[in-house]
Amino acid sequence: MPLRDPNNYDWLYQLMAAAVGSIAKIAFDILSGKSFTLRVIICQVIVALYAGQLMAWIATSKQWIDEEKYCAISIASWLGAEMIKNIADRFKDKTGRF
Repeated sequence: MPLRDPNNYDWLYQLMAAAVGSIAKIAFDILSGKSFTLRVIICQVIVALYAGQLMAWIATSKQWIDEEKYCAISIASWLGAEMIKNIADRFKDKTGRF
């Protein structure tokens, strides 16, 4: 197993990109007139972070450059559950399972 570079903070940048996408979506929804409870906001952040992580894995496997990867992570976090559903549907179509 190769040694990890202790100065590689890519995981932190990915987390920040996902958090920014999540916060931007919540702020947009609030500005659009939706009201939220704290529980809904926490759940949306969790789903958004998960969607961002899925996109991070996809972007890493496709060897995208960092700028493309962080942009895709932020967009996936903005989409949240829609992104997860889209990935699941593509997986179902490709494998014929579920």
